[in-house]
Amino acid sequence: SPSQPGLEQEIRRAAEGGAVGVGELFPWGQGFSLEGREAARLAGLCREGGLPLLLHVNEIVGHEYAGKGDISIKEAALFAAAHGEQDIIFAHWGGGLLFYELMPELRRQLQRVYYDTAAGPFLYDPKIYRVIREIGVLSRVLLGSDYPLISPLRYRRQMEQAGLTPGEIEMICGKNARKLFFRTEQHMHTD
Repeated sequence: SPSQPGLEQEIRRAAEGGAVGVGELFPWGQGFSLEGREAARLAGLCREGGLPLLLHVNEIVGHEYAGKGDISIKEAALFAAAHGEQDIIFAHWGGGLLFYELMPELRRQLQRVYYDTAAGPFLYDPKIYRVIREIGVLSRVLLGSDYPLISPLRYRRQMEQAGLTPGEIEMICGKNARKLFFRTEQHMHTD
């Protein structure tokens, strides 16, 4: 949690050990706000280290389940806009934030935002894969499986069922992540 002491040292230790990102952090579950100083400090540390930040975001409507928090897509969008130089991954399809990328203003503000597919089969119809293609965010969707909760093969079957091409499936299942995590040196350096 960003409110715990030693945050900077832990991020540095993890990066020096080979970590290429920070997260998944769960604001509601870990007791911090995306609007607070701790989250801003966390984003700054990740940006300095070139480390993408993965945050738990879920839809605020629909059925209740364990792990469903109260972080809204509005808070997620405001956080992304405030930290526009930081690569951010919003878990669980960003709680539906990706649909708002149809708004030109939000498309500009969310250029560095990625969405993972974790728990998607419990939340969305397989047609979501066609929708992301149409919206134009396919290049920023990453396979997140929540394994062992759901097998990665189930996601692949849904992508095939939705009619994605093999190349599009490869983007989600690895190519997009490689571009994000390995485009440049991602580790914090020590002097």
